[in-house]
Amino acid sequence: MEVPINLPFQKPPAEKPNPKQGIGFSSWSNDSQYICTRNDSMPTVLWVWNIRQLELTAILVQKDPIRVAAWDPTCTRLVFCTGSTHLYMWTPSGAFCVHVPLPQFSIIDLKWNSDGSCLLLKDKDTFCCAAVPLLPESSEYSSDE
Repeated sequence: MEVPINLPFQKPPAEKPNPKQGIGFSSWSNDSQYICTRNDSMPTVLWVWNIRQLELTAILVQKDPIRVAAWDPTCTRLVFCTGSTHLYMWTPSGAFCVHVPLPQFSIIDLKWNSDGSCLLLKDKDTFCCAAVPLLPESSEYSSDE
């Protein structure tokens, strides 16, 4: 990847009286080490910040606008969706996506259960529960430094 990169940017519509701009979404990780944010002028970009080190950790750029992001309640794992058939995940060791093999199913919302073992994935008319493997307890996924 070449640096610098150009991030997709949308100018707020001039004809709207109160256009969305600035940070429209933010969420803390379960251990309060990370915060993810989405700027309304860059709806396809999710920023992950390491608060303890006061630095940007990751920039996750998607093709479609990010609809929802949620941290795993038990470990440093972020999941998010864009209204597509894919569920996206990020951990400090990297990012990946998982295809939901249901026909005509587009993830528009998601919720973790309390122990981080299952995700409720919502479509416009239906939902499904996705079993999520627990991350191994290792320094690779731990946020303790």
